[in-house]
Amino acid sequence: MSFAAPYMGSIEGAQWESRVQDYLTLRSTPIEALPGGCQVFGFASLSGLQHQIDLTLGAVDALLIVECKSYRGALPKNELLKFKAVTDDYYMSTGAHQPNVPIIRLFGGPGDATHELRRYAAYHGIVLIDRQRWPVPFLISQQGCFGALPIPFDVAVALARACRPLQRALRREADGSYRVEPPPASAAVDAILALHDRWSGWLWTEIDTQPGSFEQMLERRFADLRNVA
Repeated sequence: MSFAAPYMGSIEGAQWESRVQDYLTLRSTPIEALPGGCQVFGFASLSGLQHQIDLTLGAVDALLIVECKSYRGALPKNELLKFKAVTDDYYMSTGAHQPNVPIIRLFGGPGDATHELRRYAAYHGIVLIDRQRWPVPFLISQQGCFGALPIPFDVAVALARACRPLQRALRREADGSYRVEPPPASAAVDAILALHDRWSGWLWTEIDTQPGSFEQMLERRFADLRNVA
């Protein structure tokens, strides 16, 4: 999402979303593209309002709700606020029938995220993707195009707080009510973001020791997608 734009040409809005969907389809990833008013994971919204969700993905160990933004400048604050509210509305409609795998929310594109926007996403467990940093799930994953990274376990645990599943960010109680986790102190969130910056920067440094390796990786990953109409 962050680095596809130079390979896709200058595109916006629905075209950008379509390109992301095409890329995932080429990788045999199960997805649903969801126009306004559709259900998410088989559920309508709790309020009955008709919301637009870009797409959902089914993975082996998680379900993902994704919002793709084509902004090249600052990622928009209001769009992230709306995405959080919309996903809450769909999630709360699942009630006692919540999926038994984590539901992860992803928001982002080829733009830049301010520190405050990153803070907001971390408070609510939303994976924020921008062009400056490697996404947290990629850094703490044991598999990827660069293999497992040497991130200490305690650091990985701290980083994981920034990409919590909806089931943890908005807990359903036995009586049907929902409980929001007590928010951590701002200093604690800033410490997580600093860890993210540090390890993302470390990976960039490792890549820079092999000039051209990152560009070659992008070229390979997007070669097929450029041929999609």
